[in-house]
Amino acid sequence: MAHRLNTNKAFMIGNGILGFAVIAVVVLFVLISMQMNSKLSGTTQYHETYTFTLSDGFAGDSIAVYLNDSLLLDARIATTPRSIETHRLGEDNTILIVDQHTDLISPFDLSPRGGSYIFTRDVNGIKIKEQ
Repeated sequence: MAHRLNTNKAFMIGNGILGFAVIAVVVLFVLISMQMNSKLSGTTQYHETYTFTLSDGFAGDSIAVYLNDSLLLDARIATTPRSIETHRLGEDNTILIVDQHTDLISPFDLSPRGGSYIFTRDVNGIKIKEQ
């Protein structure tokens, strides 16, 4: 009598080995992808600084100052001038000065090189002067 092959058993073992190989390749690519994302998502540090000075017209007002989406100051300005210094946060920066009593928002675009800015307030609104 001829030797009988167990083809079903060999087929199942082959499929199992192939399945483990596919899972190993998927896990390998996921790990490589995670390492690449962690290298790319490193935070960028900017060395430029901004100096904001609230001068004439702000005394006695409750003001909030935001740089992009970060709150820099939320206080009642007792005396002027009041200065705030911060580092540049991103590629494009905008400062928002919010009057807490009237909820009026005054947005100003800032230079990517940093710099000093003086803000004054009169009956026509808030004005900016770059130094």
